[in-house]
Amino acid sequence: MVALTGVGDVRERLKSYDFYRTLTNRPQADSLLLRDQSRSWFHNPAGRDALIEACRGIVNGGGYATVTFLGISMGAYGALSLGRLFPGARILAMSPPFSLDTARHGRNVVRHKRWLDANALHAPTDLDTPGENEHLILFGDAEPIDILNLQRFQAVGFPGLFVCPGGEHNIGATLQRQRRMSLFMDRLAAAAPLEELAAVAGAYPAYGACHAVQMLRARAHLYRGEMVEADHCLNLARWAVGEASPHLSLLSLLRLGLGAPQGSAVEAVARQARHLPGRSVAVPVEEGWELSFRSSEARQIGGTTVLGPLVLGSLRRTVPGPDGACTLSFRAEAPQLHNATGWRALEVFGGEAAGYPCLLTAGPAEERVEIPLELRDGAAEFVLRRGCFASGFDEKGSDDQFAWSTKLREPRIAA
Repeated sequence: MVALTGVGDVRERLKSYDFYRTLTNRPQADSLLLRDQSRSWFHNPAGRDALIEACRGIVNGGGYATVTFLGISMGAYGALSLGRLFPGARILAMSPPFSLDTARHGRNVVRHKRWLDANALHAPTDLDTPGENEHLILFGDAEPIDILNLQRFQAVGFPGLFVCPGGEHNIGATLQRQRRMSLFMDRLAAAAPLEELAAVAGAYPAYGACHAVQMLRARAHLYRGEMVEADHCLNLARWAVGEASPHLSLLSLLRLGLGAPQGSAVEAVARQARHLPGRSVAVPVEEGWELSFRSSEARQIGGTTVLGPLVLGSLRRTVPGPDGACTLSFRAEAPQLHNATGWRALEVFGGEAAGYPCLLTAGPAEERVEIPLELRDGAAEFVLRRGCFASGFDEKGSDDQFAWSTKLREPRIAA
């Protein structure tokens, strides 16, 4: 088994080789671990030919009945690119890009581009010639870039495409989380048929209108303001995989925040949102308090909290103190560019216990938003809604996949 490592951390030695532990724990199969120190997607001319010849010497001299090239992301592209030079080899690729050619396919075809931007590649890099190999190419549904690359492979009729519902970009980590990795690697080391490996991974064949493709179509419709069409795609995706994909639930949560007109139906929307698994983030505030948010996007980046259109917020005391009125304030940046039919005003509603009253509506340019809250048993819940989202991926085809509507800064509490 020839394992090609992804971008990783080249400062580490053995720890940074993908599949190092799983392969060394399976001595029934010989393994060759490869890493691209320059992060050139295994295309650096300073060493590529020598690497290929070294691999040929080892593979051809070993008398092996089965040879498998495998990798994740950059390693997956390397497995496809190098594996095709070994007729009869099996190739297992997890989340590969279709090409390194950003001029032809756009900046979102490949993630890590530092070496590519600094060096000219003169040979074609599209993976449109399968060669004399068996293929198992696994994609998750977590990231639009991966689904778009799946479509690129589909467009040229590439064989062996499968989708893992709920799969992250790092499908190896997904298999670990789902407790599938041990059996998956056992069967791989035993040279099990690739279709059997797909079953162990919980994957299904990637047909043209599979749930992941429907998710990507739904997101494009949402950005264009085409809600009816988006709902149709989301329904098709739900009928295909149901609750098997938390990433489908995140997309549904994004859709919820864009749905009802300003000021209307927030109670029904918020109650529905409470039953969908979202992303959660804890936000640093004054000592003695906890502030958290749950939304389709919820990330802390430095001192900024990035949130989606509909946000379930919670403020709690962590030390004894009186109930009653308090004020939460923050700065809330709205995107300058956003999806069609979206609006940039920020609406704030009380929580479920209070019956979701509208507390205030703040304009997108307001300096500071101050929310009056009522603590009960040391806690208060509230709902934020800004019915739009910005996305570099959807707007200009970049690799910025965040779908955000609010960047929240400088939270403060006055009790």
